[in-house]
Amino acid sequence: MDQEGWLSLGDSAARAYVHSRLLGPSVCQTFTHMRKPIFLVGALWGSALLWAQTTVLINSTNEGSFESQTFCGPSGTVEGWNIVNGTQGNRWTVNTAAGGQHGNQAIYITRDCSGNPPPHAYTNSASVVHFWRDITLPSNQPYVELSAWVWLEGNDGEDFLEIFAIPVSLAPTPTAGSAITNTAYSLGKYSEVSRTGWSKIRAVYYCGQGEQAVRLIFSWKNDAVAEYQPPAAVDAIQVVASADPPGVIRVNSFPYAHGAGTTCGKKNKFDNSNTLACSGKPSYTSPDMLWIIRPDVTGTLTVTCTNFQGGAALWPVLHLYRGGDLDLAPPCGGGLTSSVCLASNVQSTTVQLSACVTAGQVYYLKLEADRDGENACGSFQEFEIRLQAGCVSALPSQESAGISDLELFPNPATEEVQIRFLAVRSERTWVRVLNTLGQVVQEQSLVPLGGSPVVLPLWVGDLPSGPYLIQVEQGSQRLVQVLLRP
Repeated sequence: MDQEGWLSLGDSAARAYVHSRLLGPSVCQTFTHMRKPIFLVGALWGSALLWAQTTVLINSTNEGSFESQTFCGPSGTVEGWNIVNGTQGNRWTVNTAAGGQHGNQAIYITRDCSGNPPPHAYTNSASVVHFWRDITLPSNQPYVELSAWVWLEGNDGEDFLEIFAIPVSLAPTPTAGSAITNTAYSLGKYSEVSRTGWSKIRAVYYCGQGEQAVRLIFSWKNDAVAEYQPPAAVDAIQVVASADPPGVIRVNSFPYAHGAGTTCGKKNKFDNSNTLACSGKPSYTSPDMLWIIRPDVTGTLTVTCTNFQGGAALWPVLHLYRGGDLDLAPPCGGGLTSSVCLASNVQSTTVQLSACVTAGQVYYLKLEADRDGENACGSFQEFEIRLQAGCVSALPSQESAGISDLELFPNPATEEVQIRFLAVRSERTWVRVLNTLGQVVQEQSLVPLGGSPVVLPLWVGDLPSGPYLIQVEQGSQRLVQVLLRP
């Protein structure tokens, strides 16, 4: 079982598909629902038992496997999958040349149906072939996670396997020699995965609706130039529908401890065009993990991710957003919209973030990795979220008065922090440091030059470790940010 509260689909051997383990107590009960078992899966975090409802639509040991018969022809049906080869030079076949991940057989591309078994190899005869089937999503379970074992080299953009999940109302009936053009519903395009053996892939369909019929299509396409052996082989397909988006973790009690984990193989939850920046720190397009937090008390939220690893120059990045609408993938939506970036931080190896949060408000916490602005992924030893009651002000006020745009840098700070804000008016302004009990531990005042940015250095090296409130007050206006002193 996955730490995120979903059914584990197995460990991954692929380069970019790493699966984390559940490190804490768990429970799993099975109920009969519709045509497949339905699983209620929960992980015990703090005092709350969180449940996620899932339904297995295609089982990797039954219709997701290819053990019942052999096949190599223009068209046919195996385990409910419709195979469409036509007269293409390379074809899908079901046999033993590629081995299998459940039993001895798999479905794979061959250039010669007369072989015994047909070889797991292709020729440079341009071909487009498919196998497909329709599934129906259960009521209130619109999200689908697909996993499969694949083996292929191929060539990027030329010879590849592509997987689609398309609403039947919009889906074509696959035809040999014709590529699927509904690219908005592509779950992934795979080539150069492995030349020597099987690797596990995972993909998520975020665009479904309850009781919707969806067409799953596996397509192989190669051009007429060179071959890059071997071509695609597929086995042990598993499809699971769920009530909540796979890869999104709900946190309802504190402290929350995730244990060890990884961002590798996770989907980028925010669409690029709608990614929000926090305090000048960009949100990258890397695979990420996402937590939905709804605190039951107003207080200081502190996040700590320790021992983040993934090679040289890898930086973990944390972003905390307040409110908004989360749509996880086009064509269904465009990421996180109508939200406010509350806080962020990027550090090497261990990264921390702290902010004041309000009871009942929804927050989105995102963890990702950056390697010099490029996509990356990494693993961590521990991820913890704590909530301590006692914030003086849950959120900075952004009235149209004399001060705005309060920022702290660096944050966390061990010695000196720069307090930055914009002073619209020239008026006496108070800067205070408060502990979580609301007690003022430092205070100073200044009269800034109106219409100018203010940068005020503040020594915090003598303060005990912990979260503090930095309060900037002018007249009736007050801005508040949380400073973390490691």
